[in-house]
Amino acid sequence: MAFPPPTVGATTPAFAWTGSKLIVWGGIGLDTETSSCAPCGGGGIYDPKTDSWRALSSVGAPRARSWNAAVWTGTDFLTWGGLFFPPQVSAADQVGAMYNPEKDAWQKVSTAGQPAWRAHHVLAWTGREALVWGGANAENVRLCDGGRFDPAQNVWRSISLEGAAQGCIGSASVWTGEELLVWGGSNAGSASPELTSTGAAYNPDTDSWRPISNVGAPPLRSNPATVWTGQEMIVYSGNTEADVRAYDPASDHWRSLSAHGAPGFHAAGDAVWTGSEMLVWGAPDCEVGGRYDLASDTWKPFSSKGALRARSRQTLVWTGEALLIYGGAVGVDRTNDTTSGALYAP
Repeated sequence: MAFPPPTVGATTPAFAWTGSKLIVWGGIGLDTETSSCAPCGGGGIYDPKTDSWRALSSVGAPRARSWNAAVWTGTDFLTWGGLFFPPQVSAADQVGAMYNPEKDAWQKVSTAGQPAWRAHHVLAWTGREALVWGGANAENVRLCDGGRFDPAQNVWRSISLEGAAQGCIGSASVWTGEELLVWGGSNAGSASPELTSTGAAYNPDTDSWRPISNVGAPPLRSNPATVWTGQEMIVYSGNTEADVRAYDPASDHWRSLSAHGAPGFHAAGDAVWTGSEMLVWGAPDCEVGGRYDLASDTWKPFSSKGALRARSRQTLVWTGEALLIYGGAVGVDRTNDTTSGALYAP
């Protein structure tokens, strides 16, 4: 994978796949002037067909940040939230933005009615709106609420809290096409937050939540690798047990899947869905990924030939042909950021 522009954050950038290109912006990267790590206010677009990067325009770009999130709307890269350095900033800096790659131009989004500013949050695209849920503020107070943003109208609306999911940060979460599923994670409060093994599904059409069944649900955990297969949400590992469960929202039913031969991944791993397999890669001390085949309920390892160094907090996307891996924090202490990347063809 070609070396990216120097303005691209290597760790925890906001990223989105357009269908043909990877867009990344923000994150934590190396400041070439001070040789220290700092939030980035730049980004880049990677084209796997040409193995090349181009930088995003800095004109009109929002303030540098990390732990922001992004979605692809079909025309624009929409990013919202994140942590600043120093953390004390004015409300004018707490603004999301949309980047149009065709015009190479930024547009700030409305702040009227937006939820409280946060990082580590869920950001999902429904086809019409971006849904924000959970996260934590700069003081690490967990926020169990959210909002919904309509880019066509440039307006925010609230999300109902009645029956809402209790997981605020580190939850398993997917958009099904009809509902936002939120399960597990840690609950509200900055002092000794507790993990939860409950969940709820949010329907934006009715602005309502329904509970997710606890029968057969995974044990307590946060930060699991999670994918949507088109029918089920698969939840793998996390910061506790390395087991695999699948949830079917149509039947409100959990089932156990095989963990035999799965990599020993815990928190900081991630996953993508290829259409038939879940590909899991990335952990502080593991360089070998795992492939889970849903039809046969079996695991097999990635090839270790040419594998990247072990890392966490990397960017993973499925291009339709390969697993694209970019950046991350190298080493068990997670202190060394890298801008390296690779394509893995299963």
